[in-house]
Amino acid sequence: MDLVQDEQFILEVEKYPNLYNITLHSYRDRKKREKSWEEIAKAFNIQGMIKLICRFTEPQTFGKIQIKFIVGHHWSRWKSIRDKYVREKRKLEESFKSGAAASHTAVWPIFNILEFISPFVQPRR
Repeated sequence: MDLVQDEQFILEVEKYPNLYNITLHSYRDRKKREKSWEEIAKAFNIQGMIKLICRFTEPQTFGKIQIKFIVGHHWSRWKSIRDKYVREKRKLEESFKSGAAASHTAVWPIFNILEFISPFVQPRR
């Protein structure tokens, strides 16, 4: 994904708090999360890509493979983006500590778009 697609993807994920808000009961509901990822996939219209990948599968298993692919693809992309946000946030926080040598500014262009997940992520210490 390029930067514009990443931004669109993040804005789409923001519509589904059960994918990032760990305080919600629905955050732990696998079926609701899968449904949310399916809705995100519909927004990105990747059905054609899935059909191309799965064209040699038996028709009765196509739906199961399709759902697993959608959830796996988008979940891993979200995890990658979220992890990078946590790393950037940690660098930014460390730059504000007293005695830190040089200050670090968030140079990742989509850092500010991800501020909505800030209350739900804690960098490991």
